[in-house]
Amino acid sequence: PARGTIPYSKDATVAFGSLPLSRATLQGLEFNAYTTMTSIQSGSIPHALAGRDILAAAKTGSGKTLSFLVPLLECLYR
Repeated sequence: PARGTIPYSKDATVAFGSLPLSRATLQGLEFNAYTTMTSIQSGSIPHALAGRDILAAAKTGSGKTLSFLVPLLECLYR
C-alpha cells in the first residue's frame, strides 16, 4: 500500500489469507482460529510487511500484539 494510507476500509472483513504470508504463518493462524483481521491489524500489517515503521494506538484486546508479531515472524521465516 502507499505510504500514509489505510489499505482496507475500517468496516471491511479482511482475511489473513489475502496477505502475502508464508504457508507456515497462515497454517499457524488458522490452527489458532485467526481467520479475519481486526481493524488495527488490517491497517498495520500490510505496511509492516512492506518494511515500514508503524505507530498505532487501539484499545486493549484489539489485536495490536498480533499486528506486530505476524510481520516479525514473516521476516524471521524468510
